[in-house]
Amino acid sequence: QSAIKSVQNESIVSHPYDTNENIFNPINHLLVMSLSIKNLLFATCACCQFVSAATLQWTGKADGLSLHKSSNWQNAAQVLPENFKNVPAPHRFVIDRPDKVGGENGISGITDLGGSGSLNVAGETNFFRLSSSAILKNGSAYFKTGTHTFNFQGVWEAMEVTIGRGIDLTYDTQTLHLKNGSTLDTQWLAYGTTTLDGGSTLKVRGNDNVFKDGHIQLKDTQSKIIFTGGKSVDAVIQDHLSGNRSDTTTSPMGRILVNGQGAVQGSNVRVYTQGGLTYVQAISKPDNYVSIPEPNFTVAMAGALALSLALIRRRRH
Repeated sequence: QSAIKSVQNESIVSHPYDTNENIFNPINHLLVMSLSIKNLLFATCACCQFVSAATLQWTGKADGLSLHKSSNWQNAAQVLPENFKNVPAPHRFVIDRPDKVGGENGISGITDLGGSGSLNVAGETNFFRLSSSAILKNGSAYFKTGTHTFNFQGVWEAMEVTIGRGIDLTYDTQTLHLKNGSTLDTQWLAYGTTTLDGGSTLKVRGNDNVFKDGHIQLKDTQSKIIFTGGKSVDAVIQDHLSGNRSDTTTSPMGRILVNGQGAVQGSNVRVYTQGGLTYVQAISKPDNYVSIPEPNFTVAMAGALALSLALIRRRRH
């Protein structure tokens, strides 16, 4: 308001017309316009409130199920619409109540954490379910577990996710897709199929049958699996590589696939150590691949010409 009053006062005191001589002064006119615009912009900005990231606590007061309903969160109505599915929400979401978040059908649609938001599901929470159409993107998340009534599937895109224990995908046909540089840190990841692409990373803290009866599929050479619990290269090859591109079956230990084929050390995948950790990455060419240089065009033409001359001489003789 003070900025607006300043504009009004300035317009009266510094009128673009000379009051004494009643002669138009274009320089004064431009000066007053410039000052007035500056003060109006300041007044507009002063009236606008920048909404910073908020910590939103789950209350479940609306229905106790819908993640994207702001009335299920304390004070969320101040920073989000009632239905914020598909809406960027760069806030800190905390769930620690024993509600059935997601319900039997699971959470659907896009949960966009806006690049800086987070989702923390811990405490007394004993149920959290994502549907196959769920997309969790652009932020970070912590889940105390991924087993039993915690059910994960769908797409995690540009996410940093940590699981306190491990993940059991509920069904053999269930899939989880990590993409666009996502990182998942878990004790184990069993059953179903988990796909990594777009330079995504799976960090596994466990050492035994960490992929039990499931598949971990690498779709590009930038994505990787990292065993952070001390599992050796030999153990990874023995437990998780079929050794035959045609063998895409799983095993009690779980298997690694490369673009739908069985993983073979040195052929389509490389298992190696770096910094005391064991890595698995897809490779585009076998380790024993030998590049055959393209023939030089000039040399090839000279050779062809020499051969033609030799044939001509032979015919003359």
